[in-house]
Amino acid sequence: MKYNFRVLVCFLVLVLAACQSAPEATPPPEEPTAVPTSTPEPTSTPIPPTATVQPPSMLSAYLSDVQVTSIDTFETADGWSTYNAQTGSLSDGVYVITGQPDWQSGLARNATFTEGQGVMLEFKFDRGTEFEFILDAGEWQTDSYRRFGVFGFGYPQANLTQGVNAIGNKNLLGSFGPRPDTWYNFMAGIGFDGNFIALIWDPSDTSQVVIYKETINEKWDNLTWGFTAKAAKSGMTLHLDNFAVISFSAIK
Repeated sequence: MKYNFRVLVCFLVLVLAACQSAPEATPPPEEPTAVPTSTPEPTSTPIPPTATVQPPSMLSAYLSDVQVTSIDTFETADGWSTYNAQTGSLSDGVYVITGQPDWQSGLARNATFTEGQGVMLEFKFDRGTEFEFILDAGEWQTDSYRRFGVFGFGYPQANLTQGVNAIGNKNLLGSFGPRPDTWYNFMAGIGFDGNFIALIWDPSDTSQVVIYKETINEKWDNLTWGFTAKAAKSGMTLHLDNFAVISFSAIK
């Protein structure tokens, strides 16, 4: 019995010693909890509004609610087509039309205009130059054709064509004729019910203005119009700058 008791005591001593010397088990580290992250929505930087270009104040005497809706400063020739490669070129932010025989130099805007719209630009011409600013609709030399043109040299005249027939060359009314080598402003507007207007004025003295205004007939109503500037002959030069599109509610 003593032998067995000693064996039991030795066994218990060994067990207790083993229990005291064994290190405590360290629990495995917890997996870090994923914190959902959301990529912030990209925020667009507001584009500053285009600066409003005010129309010349003198236009309010001729048009109601007139506004400038776009402007082309001729930094490039984008938005324009030419009759041919010899029509002209850009020079320091000005488009220079060089004449060819039989009015073959033409610069045409790649856009159309309707009632309540008009075009405005700055121009000057070299001595001896003949030129025309044209709003036209329909197909040339057919019954559908309409032309509201203005010869801006000498004493300016309106040049009207309906179908294949010229229907009038009438003087613009006013007190002056444009001189060569001087910058002037031109405006032509398409009114409602066949009503049209054209102005040329001296921006340095707006009392110097000539005007043509006429309601033609119902055959000129509800049409779509293009704009072209032309020089007449070889050796003639027309300079254009700051082409603008305008809108208005009525011709006064």
